[in-house]
Amino acid sequence: MKTETKLTAQLVRAGRECKAEILSLKGVKPTEQGSQTPGWPDIFVSHPYWWGWIEFKGPRTLISPIQKRVIKNLMERSTPVWVVRFLDQERDYWHFRIEDYESRMYGTFAVEDSTQKVFVELLRALTKTDAILMSVKD
Repeated sequence: MKTETKLTAQLVRAGRECKAEILSLKGVKPTEQGSQTPGWPDIFVSHPYWWGWIEFKGPRTLISPIQKRVIKNLMERSTPVWVVRFLDQERDYWHFRIEDYESRMYGTFAVEDSTQKVFVELLRALTKTDAILMSVKD
């Protein structure tokens, strides 16, 4: 399986090809002028299907305490944030799990290995997950 960083970069490229506006904080290094605020999710996506923050994780990568705090604060301000865990990338499929910052699972899915299709299906799954979460809150 590819690394979390390579899979994220592949999805960011695919998202931009699908006309999404994406702010990627993945791999932003501190500079002399300032540094990336720790704990922020990897990417912000603005697309007709969905908008919000995504934190990508590998199959067993833990969410740090500062990431949990930042994500919780964003969600308390009605900003969608999801943890998308790469479970596997077989020859023909990508496998993901959608979680919240406390590692509660909201769904899993597999998509055929066409990176643009994977990106669009990911956004559709996040839209459905947002709807489920909102119906539980009401």
